[in-house]
Amino acid sequence: MAKAHRFLRSSLASLVILSPSAGLLIAQSGTVQVAAFPETIYIEEVKDLQQSLQFDFSIHNTSNSSALLVRLDLQIFDSQGKLVRQHFVDRGGTAPGLEAYIKGPFQAGAKAHIFNPFDDFDSEVELARLEYLFTFTMQGQRSQRISVVVEPQRLDLDFALYLPMRGPLLVRDGHDFISHHRRVDLLLPALQGSGLVANSNRYAYDFVKIDAKGREKRGNGSSYEDWYIWAAKVFAPAAGKVVDLETDFPDNLLSTSGFGIYNPRVTPQSIRSMAGNFVALEHGPGIYSFLGHLRMGSIEVAIGDEVNPGDLLGEVGLSGASGHPHLHFHMQDGISMASSEGLPGPFSNYRRLLGSRSLEVEIGQVDGGDIVEALPLKKAGSR
Repeated sequence: MAKAHRFLRSSLASLVILSPSAGLLIAQSGTVQVAAFPETIYIEEVKDLQQSLQFDFSIHNTSNSSALLVRLDLQIFDSQGKLVRQHFVDRGGTAPGLEAYIKGPFQAGAKAHIFNPFDDFDSEVELARLEYLFTFTMQGQRSQRISVVVEPQRLDLDFALYLPMRGPLLVRDGHDFISHHRRVDLLLPALQGSGLVANSNRYAYDFVKIDAKGREKRGNGSSYEDWYIWAAKVFAPAAGKVVDLETDFPDNLLSTSGFGIYNPRVTPQSIRSMAGNFVALEHGPGIYSFLGHLRMGSIEVAIGDEVNPGDLLGEVGLSGASGHPHLHFHMQDGISMASSEGLPGPFSNYRRLLGSRSLEVEIGQVDGGDIVEALPLKKAGSR
């Protein structure tokens, strides 16, 4: 298979510590350490001339006193080193902005993850270099300021990626700032021991089918067939090779109120179990797509099969960590669900349904809350 993508990697993130007099210091023990992750940070092109940065920060207080984050500043520079834009969030006001990201101080020795609060920009902003300045107050000491520099990259796909289902679809949950896909805290106690060291769901989607009034199911949804998406066909989103799958994971039961009752095999200690029945496709070196929560016994492919866009993979079910029938889709940079990082990927050749009107999209990202519909596939070789 021809090389399917191109990674643009260069200096990713660096850290310096500033003294209160603004002199540069070398990072040393007994300080608060801050770093941006994942290793490669991508610029995601979203619709309506917007771009997004989906990354997080890790914080480790290696000092022997508590540290409170009191302000976070951002300055954005273009490729010529000129200031383009700047932002800040602090603890001022009646509902402090920083409370949305972290509520209390970091105790001595504590580790934590926080989500990047400055994540969306219009397309006119050149995101060449971003400098985040963290200001902490240390118990009984002066303030400490830490600078984290990020140089985000773009990921160019050399193939078309299509929606994996037919008919109108609601993006029930995407990967915007409030999405559960986006807000994965790798330090949560429930995830410790799971082997999860990266967020492969960083750019994930949950798709469902709805009726004209936006309902996902008939009645209370206590039977599989009540859900409009149950047993709906799932198709290959692009040409690729089947590299992993699960076919015999029992679908979860439904309660009388329509909520899924997880199979006992579903546990955070087994990330694979969270996916239930799934198909993983390799589209080229370092780029994979993943389709999960499929119906037990419905998968039509085997490991090693080559597939083309639109080939049948299986049907939507209720397997794995799924409380309602839906299709989970994302792309990642490796085959492992636990150690791979998510990748952005715009879809080609679809229609956005906007009430009484619609908008055809040649290529573009979809967002949580969108209602979209795949258009007929284009001929091979076209994008």
